[in-house]
Amino acid sequence: MKKFFRKFYWVVLDLLFINFALIFSLILGFGKGWSTYFYVYRELFFCLSISFLLFALIFKLYKRVWRYLSISDLFLIAEVVTAGMFVSVLYLNGMKGMVFLPTIIALTWFFSLSLIAGSRLVWRLYCGGKAAFKKGKERILIVGAGDAGEVISREIIRKPDLGKLVGFVDDNKEKIGKRIHNRKVWGNIKEINDILEKEQVNTVIITIPTASGKEIRRIIDHIKNKRVKVRTLPALDELVDGRVSVSRIRQVSIEDLLGRKSV
Repeated sequence: MKKFFRKFYWVVLDLLFINFALIFSLILGFGKGWSTYFYVYRELFFCLSISFLLFALIFKLYKRVWRYLSISDLFLIAEVVTAGMFVSVLYLNGMKGMVFLPTIIALTWFFSLSLIAGSRLVWRLYCGGKAAFKKGKERILIVGAGDAGEVISREIIRKPDLGKLVGFVDDNKEKIGKRIHNRKVWGNIKEINDILEKEQVNTVIITIPTASGKEIRRIIDHIKNKRVKVRTLPALDELVDGRVSVSRIRQVSIEDLLGRKSV
């Protein structure tokens, strides 16, 4: 029942957006005398609403999970809005001989797309912020600003419920002070303790699959606050398919400390 009402909410909201977009376009196009032309465009209101809903059902628009909005979802919204507009104008022009100003049609399309896509984006940001607030206290520092660290950072940023990424540490002097996905490389591993305290970090993720057991121990030895959780990616030889992702992250094991070989 909850899912039904949520879908119903999106349907009603989208129809309101489409009709508002047309009215706003009439106001912009005709100024104070827009209400005079309302009678001419009245059938377009009805056709736009019906055709939009028709294409939304065909393309399964309302089966999307908007809290995980992606570029493909935005393209889908654009396709539905464009198809609905095209079919409505084509039908009214071909069947009833009605002609509409191209400016009004273009403005209506633009505002409809902006409002519908914008509402999904706002919802995604709201859900992401809400999830981060609930989880709230997970502040993450990545050790290793290389390729693996970049992949992990991108995934954490894209999924705020995983926590808040505060930045990186890396022993490469050329990377210190620079930014990856707008997250700063704060310093080297020797400075990690100061960074943990300053940024109130409670989770460290070691993203160096080539690190030996000795290197892992050196990183952990620099972490004085033992309440900080330390996680790591598996060794390179354990990443059989070579893929790096958050799902591969695990607690540091005895094997990581003793059994890893230098690569």
